[in-house]
Amino acid sequence: MKNLRFEFNGSELLEKNYSQAGQDLFVLAALNGKRNGTYLEVGAGPYAYTNNTFLLETEFNWRGVSVEYNEVYFNDHKSNRKHHIELVDGTKVDYRELLHRGNIQETNIDYLSLDLDNVNTLTALYNIPMDTHKFATITYEHDAYIYGPIYKEASARYLLEKGYELVVSNITPNQSEFPNTGSFEDWWVHPDLVDREIINRMKSIGEGSKEWNAYIYK
Repeated sequence: MKNLRFEFNGSELLEKNYSQAGQDLFVLAALNGKRNGTYLEVGAGPYAYTNNTFLLETEFNWRGVSVEYNEVYFNDHKSNRKHHIELVDGTKVDYRELLHRGNIQETNIDYLSLDLDNVNTLTALYNIPMDTHKFATITYEHDAYIYGPIYKEASARYLLEKGYELVVSNITPNQSEFPNTGSFEDWWVHPDLVDREIINRMKSIGEGSKEWNAYIYK
């Protein structure tokens, strides 16, 4: 993969990414192309295209646990993915038990992807066992372009209290592909689990929106 702003181990071998707004590339850059990582995916969506963990699982041998409420998506994951996935409302999950069922025993987990809708994403965040688990990277969909700052600000207060650091704010999808979508995600890291030099190099925060291509690529 050429012209990446933040190259990482193995990036030169990649031909494409799959997530909607470069979330998979952000995670790999923050962790320098880590292999054999772990993830918790809340709101899996399609099993490949626009999915945040497909690249991690298939090219970097990550293992993870996902939840999905849409039965069609759930069945596609069961047929095409290796990870543990459950058909369940992500706001009503005991995530400690879920991780145990999915054979994720580590308490330091490499990636948390949060992508439900409106207050549901915030509710799921509050249910994550942050007091016993740390996540090296988090992508949080707040959809501020639809709902205003309420969920964005509430999630930020919570994550800051838990020791996380905002690295990229107000990401938008590719406007040519999703022309009516504005600022919809913030990306976070835990400074205990991500190298400080990488954090400083990748940091891009502020009030203005930024299209993911312009952030990820030179």
